[in-house]
Amino acid sequence: MPDAVPNALPEGFVEERRGGVRVVARAEFRDAIVAAGFLDRDPDPDGEAAPDGPAGPAGRGRLVRIPLPAGGALLARLYRRGGLLGPLLGALHLGAERPLRELRLTVDAAAAGVPTLEAVGVVIRSVAPLLYRFWLITREVDGARDLLAFLRDERDPRTRSDGLAASARAIAALHAAGVDHADLNLKNILVLSGEPGAPIRALVIDLDKSRASAGGLGEGGRTANVLRLFRSLEKQTHIAGAPLASAREAVRFLRAYAGRDRATVRRLCDLARQAADRRFARRLLWRQPAAG
Repeated sequence: MPDAVPNALPEGFVEERRGGVRVVARAEFRDAIVAAGFLDRDPDPDGEAAPDGPAGPAGRGRLVRIPLPAGGALLARLYRRGGLLGPLLGALHLGAERPLRELRLTVDAAAAGVPTLEAVGVVIRSVAPLLYRFWLITREVDGARDLLAFLRDERDPRTRSDGLAASARAIAALHAAGVDHADLNLKNILVLSGEPGAPIRALVIDLDKSRASAGGLGEGGRTANVLRLFRSLEKQTHIAGAPLASAREAVRFLRAYAGRDRATVRRLCDLARQAADRRFARRLLWRQPAAG
């Protein structure tokens, strides 16, 4: 799945502009997004106001809920900056292409069979010359926990096993579609329990800054993505002060990811172990008192 053509709207999407605001949405959701007031005002990025619905935290972003007349809802996520520039620029970004790229990639990935959120629109607001604020709008899903919360809170062994397997298969589908996730971590995988007795599903989310190529993701990209996820697990385990997953669960995850390719499972296990050993060695060195 190659990267989408710049400036091309996904099929079935329409565009509306008003002043310095641009709304791109699937035609059937255009009215709900406009009725929520996005063309007229920008919800306060610090969470003090929201159009027609409560706001809540979403990592570096913020969520605004948009109820739908026929039931259900959409969720609009504000793009916020991380890193060193985060405290300075907050939700301000240079250029207007970033949310459109994520929208197109998410729509294309879903069409290619990747379990991900249903992206239905973006809002792009000009706030100063060359500076913009963005919202990505997706359909709300019920019964979802990110993988971090799932591993932290779920105690039933069978449910944990099924959730990890579903997460691994979702990542495998992402890679089979040629998508190299820019930030694959525990919070960018959603585990959906669904109705009692229904199979557990998982979604890979937040394709911001990710890239796609035809013919599936290569071995190097796959390995880098999986090791990044394991680093996220190690980091969150350190924060929690207790293991979030056992070694046996990690191996089962890799088996679900690689299918019958046992050589890939062994290779990824070895690489993850080596990376963890190197980080442990560095931490020991940092703790050593200075000589002399």
